[in-house]
Amino acid sequence: MFQLVPVASVLHPPRDTERMVGEISAKLARHHLDHRIVDRAAPLSQEEPLVLLTVTGGTEHLVMKRAMEWEGPVILAAHPSSNSFPAALEILARLQQVNKRGRIVMLGDREEDYQGLRRLLNAVNAHRALARTRLGVFGEPSDWLIASPADLQKTKDLFTPKLVKIPMSEIISAMDDMGDDQAQEFQRSYVDGTTCVVEPDAADLLKASKVYWATRRVIEEHALDACTMRCFDLVTNLQTTGCLALSSLIDQGIMAGCEGDIPATLTMLFMNLLTGEVPFMANPQEVNRVDNTVWVAHCTIARNLLTGYSLRSHFESSLGVGIQGIVAPQKITLARIGGEDLSQLFVASGEILEHGEDPERCRTQLKLRLDESVDYFLSSPLGNHHVLIRGHWKEELLEYYNLYR
Repeated sequence: MFQLVPVASVLHPPRDTERMVGEISAKLARHHLDHRIVDRAAPLSQEEPLVLLTVTGGTEHLVMKRAMEWEGPVILAAHPSSNSFPAALEILARLQQVNKRGRIVMLGDREEDYQGLRRLLNAVNAHRALARTRLGVFGEPSDWLIASPADLQKTKDLFTPKLVKIPMSEIISAMDDMGDDQAQEFQRSYVDGTTCVVEPDAADLLKASKVYWATRRVIEEHALDACTMRCFDLVTNLQTTGCLALSSLIDQGIMAGCEGDIPATLTMLFMNLLTGEVPFMANPQEVNRVDNTVWVAHCTIARNLLTGYSLRSHFESSLGVGIQGIVAPQKITLARIGGEDLSQLFVASGEILEHGEDPERCRTQLKLRLDESVDYFLSSPLGNHHVLIRGHWKEELLEYYNLYR
């Protein structure tokens, strides 16, 4: 639901204004864009997205006044008659002069007009959801993530979740309180769905299951919506891994990143909030400039993405439990947030060509063909971890960045 505020010139016949607003409202309804019409002088709710409709020309000062009452970017809607679009152009130019962001959408007869408005509204709603998100950071980012900032001090305009720093010791301590019966139930849920268990034994599976329950308890105690974990502390201290825990959390809608990587976890969050798709965080492993492909791999992946999986050890350590999953060939989007202030975005549409079983790589391995040059990885990468979702969502991700960057 969004607020639609129509503004017409006082010189325009009220009956004509009512007719035009009614026609635009009907078009919005036909495109399943739920809205309520708000009088141009009524108070605005900051809890719902706002669209200011220039019904006619001569409305520049009136619309500008309402726009300055609004927190965040301004969406201006115009239509092809009554000097609506010229008025919107003048208003947006003035907004930019006073350093206020905004976009114009044309509401005519094209399907794309309404898709464009939907993308903008999704961006606004995702940004608001991020502002309500409590992102738990278990431990510090892994030592090798030297290009990944560990705080959000410079990113308030783009990303606004609250970071909750929690030592890994809380998860490790919570594991001591986990009973075997509870852990075994979780363990069976993974074993029953697998095609085979290769390296892990019963003790490995039990310990990895206790990591899940301990992490879940800490998430609930701190009222977290998402998390990222310095998971290699589990490898070095307890000879286990967080792969099953992170996989299960994502399946439950709690975005969970590996290695304390805050930018990659933010990428997971904003891709999920914009699209509703389940993310897969992975390491690029190999690029081929001839066919513009890249292999990506990681030892954890949400089961919701898989057509089948086996349980393996964690690749780097040969300890704990990892997931070797199969993802069907399909369209995908690959993205990464980066830069010192996280103001940069790499995003590419593409497709999954095949899955792999190279013993010298992390367990779930996917070969992707992208629509952006893989030279990006060789010349200007934004970091190691990249995030994949199903479907082509490039325009939606770019819309968010163009609106809030």
